[in-house]
Amino acid sequence: MLRKNVWLVLLMVGSLVLSMLATGCGPTPTPQVIRETVEVVQTVPVVKTVEVAVTSTPVPTPTPAPLKGEITIAVVHGAMMDWMRPMAEKFMELHPGTKVNVIEEPAGGQLDAMIAAGNQPDIFVGSFGYMAAKYAAMDVLVPLEDMPGAEELFARLDPNTLYKYYGHYYYVPAGIDITVMIYNKELFKEAGLDPEKPPETFDEFLAAAEKIQALPPREDGSKVYGTVFWNDALVWGGWYWNMLAPIYFNINGAKYRVMNSIGTDIVFDKPEAKMAEFFEFCKKAQQFAPPTMEQNFFSRSIGMWLQYGYSWAP
Repeated sequence: MLRKNVWLVLLMVGSLVLSMLATGCGPTPTPQVIRETVEVVQTVPVVKTVEVAVTSTPVPTPTPAPLKGEITIAVVHGAMMDWMRPMAEKFMELHPGTKVNVIEEPAGGQLDAMIAAGNQPDIFVGSFGYMAAKYAAMDVLVPLEDMPGAEELFARLDPNTLYKYYGHYYYVPAGIDITVMIYNKELFKEAGLDPEKPPETFDEFLAAAEKIQALPPREDGSKVYGTVFWNDALVWGGWYWNMLAPIYFNINGAKYRVMNSIGTDIVFDKPEAKMAEFFEFCKKAQQFAPPTMEQNFFSRSIGMWLQYGYSWAP
C-alpha cells in the first residue's frame, strides 16, 4: 500500500510538471482524469475457545510423627485399675516410644497437694461431680476441644454426658455408673408380694421391706432382712455419699445435688431439694437392713438392694 501511494504521488507530480511545460509551449491540452482501483484488504481477528481439562496433582497425606513421651494416669482403685492397666500395655505396644504409668487415684486432699507441688498426674479418672469446675477455675486443666481429634471424639458421645464449664469441655466420660434396684423374687413370693411388681415409690419400698423382714430365719439360721446398705463404706469418707446420692437424686427428681454444678455454693438446703425427705427415708430403711455388707444381697436372705451396680465395673 505504501508503494502504491508513492507512485500515486509521483504520478501526480509528473502531471504537474508536464502541464507547466505544456503551458509554455502551446495551447492548453484537455486534462486527463486518471482513475485507479485500489483493493483494500481488512484482516478480522478470529477468537476460538479451546477447552483444556487440567487435573490437579494429588497432595500426599503427611505421615504423622510417631508418638513419644511419658504420661501418668490416675484411676480409681479396683475394677477400674484392672481395666486400665491392660489398656495402657496395649497402647505402649502400638506406640513403642511411649510410656504410660497407671497409678491409684490420690485420696483425700492429696491431689490438691500434688497440683501445688507440680507433680500431678497428666490424666485423672474418677467420679468428679463439681471437681472439673473446681480445677478448671484453678487453671490446671486443659480445654479438650483444642486437642487434635476432639471434634470427632465429642461427636461420638452422648450429649447428656457432657457439660461445659466456663465455656470449655474439661473432661471426657470414660464410663457411666448405672445404679439400679435388684430384688429377690422368691422372698417376694414368700412374703405375699407380687414378684412381677417391684415397688415403684419409696413408700412402697418401705412397706415391702417390712413384710420381707417379718419372714422367719433361713435353715442356716440367717436372719432375713428387707434391704441392705453398703454401710461398710462409711469409713471411706465421700464414697459412702456417692453410693447414697442416686437415692437422693431420685427423691428430688435429679434436679438438685449437694452443691451447684461448679461447686461454689450449696443447694441441698432448698426445700425442693428434699434432703430432709431423703434422710427420713434412709432412717426408716436402715431399720430393715443389716449393719454391714457381711450378709449381702447374694446371700439369698435379703429382699431388695437399692445400690446395685455402683462401680462394680468400668
